[in-house]
Amino acid sequence: MTAISEGTAGDNTTAAAGANSTAATEDSEGTTDDEEDMLNEVKSNPIMDIPTIEGEYIIEDCVSLGEYKGLKLDMEITEVTEEEIDDYISSLVQPVEVEDEEAELKEGDTANLDFTGYLDGEAFDGGAATDYELEIGSGTFIPGFEDQMIGMKKGEERDLELTFPENYGSEELAGQDVVFHVKLNAIKVMPEMDDAWAKEISDGESETLEEYRETARKDLEEQNRNLAERNLQNEVWDQVADNSEIHAFPEVLLQNGRDEFNSYMESQAQMFGMTLDEYLEQTNMTPEDFDVLAEEQVRIVVKNELLLEALMKAEDITEEDPVYQEELKRLEDNYNMTEDKLKETYGENSVKEHLELTAVSKKILSYAEITETVVPHE
Repeated sequence: MTAISEGTAGDNTTAAAGANSTAATEDSEGTTDDEEDMLNEVKSNPIMDIPTIEGEYIIEDCVSLGEYKGLKLDMEITEVTEEEIDDYISSLVQPVEVEDEEAELKEGDTANLDFTGYLDGEAFDGGAATDYELEIGSGTFIPGFEDQMIGMKKGEERDLELTFPENYGSEELAGQDVVFHVKLNAIKVMPEMDDAWAKEISDGESETLEEYRETARKDLEEQNRNLAERNLQNEVWDQVADNSEIHAFPEVLLQNGRDEFNSYMESQAQMFGMTLDEYLEQTNMTPEDFDVLAEEQVRIVVKNELLLEALMKAEDITEEDPVYQEELKRLEDNYNMTEDKLKETYGENSVKEHLELTAVSKKILSYAEITETVVPHE
């Protein structure tokens, strides 16, 4: 269920870090040969010729399920390597503060600092931060910033005289001489990964680093198995779709799909400060072409909805099904939300569809002949 996913908003990176983002736009004239080919391919897709049904519908009139019991499937589980375990454990290591007040900042340390950048004596936008974590020697900030901090002690303040690169993203700052006033709040170093560290990071569950490595191995193996199972569910669904036949599309489902698709595209256009019509004009797509492309996508989605409904009925799966409830519990635990909150956040239909799809897929897998194979890590 694509609606249940997590994302992060992009951070407003400081000027000292040297980041500059711009919105890319494309400028083209007319419809290209590739676009014409794509439209022709969409129009010739057999799914576009399937008739529609007005009003209420009976699922048996819309879809004939093919064979979905006794499928022969291969589940490939990727092996876990020692390097993966090393990387996993290293990702958990966090720098710890140096207690020695006389310690001097050196390359490889992490500095917690406050800084403000000045151009001609005036603080400039995007050039200040507090409690910023900076690894010295990482090259994160503009040339000279990190080098000039080396040797500082906790609590020390220093002015760094620097020059922004000529090709810096901001025209205001490119090639300009500036001063960054910095204060070093703390010096942090990476701890040694030993038995004591392993015991602390595992809350006492592992007495030694070797024990913790074995725990990490099991966690990674479980992740790989879960991924293999998800891939298998996708393969199962593809086989069921290939073996089944759609006779008709209920117009009510198609219209709901069109409304959802248009709403999504309108929200995408709004991200660029445009209406949908303006967005289409910017991409040199006519409303007629857009309708054709949208119709194909909507029909593909509705096809899966019909297959899911038919399978739910064939297997007599309801919300009380143990697999349905088990997946609901997993979602509630993973997202730390109640069922009502999940539906409020991600949409009732999306949550319901995900739970039904999981229950149906696992039911089909229970009938299948599955051969497990461990494959090398690429």
